[in-house]
Amino acid sequence: MSTLAVPLESSPQPQVTQRKSTKKGGYTRQRRGCLTCRQRKKKCDQGLPICGHCSRLNLVCKHEKPRQLSSAWSEDAVEEDSGMSQAQPYWASQRSILSQSDHISEVLRLTKIHEPLDLVRLDSPAGYDWSSSRRSMMRYYTSTLAIMLSATAENNCFLSVLLPMAFDCPALLDAMAAWSSAHLALRDPNFHDASLQYRGRVLANLSAALQEGSLNGEMCLAVAMAMCSMETISDATSSSWAHHLAGAAAALQSKGSDMQVGPLQTSRSVLSDYWLKSVERRWLVRNFAYHDILMSVSLDRRPLITGDYWMSADDAMADPYFAFASRIMILISEISVLNADCAEYKASIGGDLTLEEADLREWKCPASSANTPLAFLSETYRSAGLIYLDRVVRQYFPQRAVEILPEGISVYVESVCDVAQKVPEGSLAECSLLFPLFIAGGEAKDVTHIECLRNRLCTMNKWRQFRNVNACREVLEDVWKKRDESSETERVDWRDIVRQRGWQLALS
Repeated sequence: MSTLAVPLESSPQPQVTQRKSTKKGGYTRQRRGCLTCRQRKKKCDQGLPICGHCSRLNLVCKHEKPRQLSSAWSEDAVEEDSGMSQAQPYWASQRSILSQSDHISEVLRLTKIHEPLDLVRLDSPAGYDWSSSRRSMMRYYTSTLAIMLSATAENNCFLSVLLPMAFDCPALLDAMAAWSSAHLALRDPNFHDASLQYRGRVLANLSAALQEGSLNGEMCLAVAMAMCSMETISDATSSSWAHHLAGAAAALQSKGSDMQVGPLQTSRSVLSDYWLKSVERRWLVRNFAYHDILMSVSLDRRPLITGDYWMSADDAMADPYFAFASRIMILISEISVLNADCAEYKASIGGDLTLEEADLREWKCPASSANTPLAFLSETYRSAGLIYLDRVVRQYFPQRAVEILPEGISVYVESVCDVAQKVPEGSLAECSLLFPLFIAGGEAKDVTHIECLRNRLCTMNKWRQFRNVNACREVLEDVWKKRDESSETERVDWRDIVRQRGWQLALS
């Protein structure tokens, strides 16, 4: 049998589909997502109101402004654009309303404060049932208040530390509910009566718990600091917040027999090991130290507890209050101790002035966080520390004023103004700007500086409405007015204004 020779060319060949190789490249030409990720050349997950990258790195999540339609566009482009605009989420359509700058305010994005106060209804059963009412207040705490209190979303200890502790302590839960009701009363007078009821309830329960001895050290400190913060934002001019702070100091000392009130301690041994055994206790101690140090400035006295007892070995993560300025806070504490020693003993103990001045000058923000809102916040604390040092030098060592700060105090007032302007309006970091703005405002004489500080105090409190910010503005306005009316040789000091008013001003 013969076989037919079939040419090789005519035989059918199976078709092999070539797999297209795709080369993954960068995202340098990404057209969607936030402007921050596009600038960093990162792929944005397009999360709204804040994308995942910006939330994780605590960056301002900027979005492009809505563009005006050009007359050169064709009708097809108009139809395509209108279809896309309809698919945009609510936040995109409200962008021009919610923000006056090129980004949506972090405070507005992360809280509910732009909406009506329907989260807690006075006409609901929550107004008559303490349990339901407390749940409503805690919803407000978690959704709004706790976010306003922290300069960083990544390390918001008001949520990650304080809230879990409240599950084990009814007194702390009541204190946090009272905290929320106090802030609600600042925003809406209809909550004033409820705020008074919560305040009375938590004080009564705290007194009973202390008499029974049912509160351990960390819970006692947590309740005292919650009440101190509540009084700070809701009153800020009476002695209530200072009394709670003194109670917190007593709680700290009860667990550390070797901790002393008075002379500056430079060793961590002054703190009992009890306060170093958990994340919660360590943060509570830092929380106390922040309020204590700023109290020493506002009340013109030494801190209740001195030293670096609150410092941690690693300060790479930003603090919820003062970001990366841990070393700055230590130096401010030392200046307060020097100020108190000079007032009490009138001694010539200015030998360490040069060291403190050098430390303040040489301080640098971590390079990994440079040019961020938290870095700018930390820088304002450095300038405020130098202004505070100059105040003490001019009061007790006037002959050394030129030696310590030869460039003059106005340089650092201007620095606070310039750097504070770099902190975006509505950002989380601006919540802790009060101290540097107030310290700079107390020494500001230039009209440009005064106007800048006045505007920044207004904008930082636009959404928060904290009472201590308004009180500080009132004091500064009085200082600036009297300074204009007096001669150049007559010194007008903000502490004199505060004493005349009979206030105990809270700067924290």
